[in-house]
Amino acid sequence: MEEKLVNSIFQSVVKENIGLYTEILNMPLSEVTDSYWRDVIMLYNNCDKINKRIIVEIFRHVIVDTVSTFLGIIDGSSILENFEHELKLKVDNTDIEDGLQDMFLELIEEMK
Repeated sequence: MEEKLVNSIFQSVVKENIGLYTEILNMPLSEVTDSYWRDVIMLYNNCDKINKRIIVEIFRHVIVDTVSTFLGIIDGSSILENFEHELKLKVDNTDIEDGLQDMFLELIEEMK
């Protein structure tokens, strides 16, 4: 069950969001109303092909690091400061065991 959860998180959070961000980066500036995205798109549009790829990789890296940290907090392998309570993740009333962060990072390594 843990492996299926990690694969689903990868698909829904990493892959889909990278696809969404790539779509946004390639939108015509005239269609973008959010000032943050307008600035990012202007920066992106001023880059050559190599630097455009690097920007997308930065987004991917930030997403992967965030998901990894969050999974580590849930599975107990990372400490959450100023929070002394035990966290448990359940799927259909079944406790999800430790190792979510490790499974996720192994999946990321396999994707390289």
